[in-house]
Parts: sequence; structure tokens; C-alpha cells
Amino acid sequence: MDGIYFVGRKVLYGIAFALIIDSIIIVFSGFNTSKLFAALMGGIILFLLLVYKAFRESDSRKIFRIIQVGIIVFALSFVLIELVIVVASPKQVNFADVVIVLGSGTNNNKPATILQSRLDVASSYLYKHPESFVVLSGGRGQDEAVSEAVVMRDYLLAKGVPAYKIKTEDKSTDTLSNFQNSKTMLDKWFGGQNYITAYVTSDFHVFRAGETAKKVGLNAAGISAPTEWYQIPNYYIREYFAIIGFYLTGS
Repeated sequence: MDGIYFVGRKVLYGIAFALIIDSIIIVFSGFNTSKLFAALMGGIILFLLLVYKAFRESDSRKIFRIIQVGIIVFALSFVLIELVIVVASPKQVNFADVVIVLGSGTNNNKPATILQSRLDVASSYLYKHPESFVVLSGGRGQDEAVSEAVVMRDYLLAKGVPAYKIKTEDKSTDTLSNFQNSKTMLDKWFGGQNYITAYVTSDFHVFRAGETAKKVGLNAAGISAPTEWYQIPNYYIREYFAIIGFYLTGS
């Protein structure tokens, strides 16, 4: 058992430092607190390793058992939620009257990597379904010169998407307001008639976005955009905490 414990600690130390390095790498593309979740998880693992070691070698066996149970619950919840995220992400949609693209940050008036991936998927979808329209949903952040919706529109226009197919919603600040504001716009546009809706977001975000859409009464199917391999640890970890927050706060 001591051998397994020793090897396990070494592996977990390696994972923790790899996560911290991952955050450092993606921060170089532009600082954003959403890029620090891999480092946060790495810090949590290091903290738990130190606490576990301290109480394992102490006489406080009762506290040690409580810590063991806590770590197991944390690990199981993480694995379960990540499985839900992975299962929900690979979705394709045959037809939708309107596709909503959820904003995700810009960099020097250009789509950040995550947002560019979403727009590329939306562009491909519109090419395959020329009868569909697109709503670009994203407001202006404190560090942004123009709204995400404007940046997204310019990107799609440059890719050849006709201007008449594009509608912008530039007041949203989060996923909930993305769907609320987009639904209000679409209800007015279609004049109370039924319409089929889909949304494009990152693979790690499909599940929570779908749950949020249901919350505002929008029946929409998710279309997933791929995440760069080096960003996967950070954003999938971020989504673990975001989903817990969603169910605790409802937003």
C-alpha cells in the first residue's frame, strides 16, 4: 500500500503542476480570469496532497477519515460532471430556422480562439443550410472596444456569409442573457409563429447552455465547436465549477 501511495502522490503532483503550466500557457494569448481554472485545480490538488499527508502521519485518524471521504466525493463529482459534459457535446442539427452563436470574448477586435472556433462552425452550418439565419449574441466587456456581436459579424462577413442572414444582439453579458435577449428578438421577428432554433457554442459548454436555454423557454438544439487541445484542461475544469454554480444559483 505504501508503494501505491507513493506512486499516486507523484502522479498527482505531476498533474497539478501540468495544470498550472497549462493556465500559464493560455494566459499568454490574453489575460482573462476564465483561463486560470486549470491553475486553480492544480492548487486544490497540491493543497489536498499536503493536508492528506499531514493527517495521514498524525494521530487524528477521525479527521483523516473525514478528509478521505471529502476527497472521494470531490473526485467522484468531478468525474460524473465531466462525463455529462463529454456526452452532451457531440451534437449535430439537421435544420434550424435560426442559429444563435454565443459570444466568448475578443482580442484586439478579433475573435479569441474559442469564439473563432464557434464562428467557423456556424459559418460551415450556414453554408450547408443556406435557408438558415444566424443571431450573434454578445455584449461589450470592460476591456473591449466594440461588442462581441460586432466582432462576430465582421468575422462572418469576411468569410462570405451574406449580411442579410446576420442579426446581432449586443447587450448580453452571460449565457442566460444570451438566450433571454435572443429569444425576445426572435419572438418579435417571427411574430408569434413557431420557429426552429439551434445554438453554437464550445463542446465543453453545450450541456450548460442547453439547460440555460430551457430555463428561458427556448427549445434549442446544441451544435458543438471544438476546443484547442491545450485549452481543454482549463475550460473543462472551469465548466465543472460553472455547472455546480448553475444548479446552486439557477444562473
